[in-house]
Amino acid sequence: MTKERFFAELLLRSAVERQLEILGEALVRLRRDDPHLADRISDLRKIIGMRNILAHEYGDIDYETVWVVVAKYIEPLIAELDRLLSEADPA
Repeated sequence: MTKERFFAELLLRSAVERQLEILGEALVRLRRDDPHLADRISDLRKIIGMRNILAHEYGDIDYETVWVVVAKYIEPLIAELDRLLSEADPA
């Protein structure tokens, strides 16, 4: 996905926004259910904070910031979460 496409397509921006909300909510629940594991996730508080902004400040969303998050931080976060999942006890 390019920056130009991200800003040109409302449906794409909305989908990205929603997925970031879902990610943040999942981490809120993880922090509640398994604080030790949640503490191992880099920038947990920032991710949850972004979720709160997206969920509660509909008209004031800074899509430039959302783009930076997507372009710079999502891939490393996915790698980190994949690593944590691979270390998890399957029981």
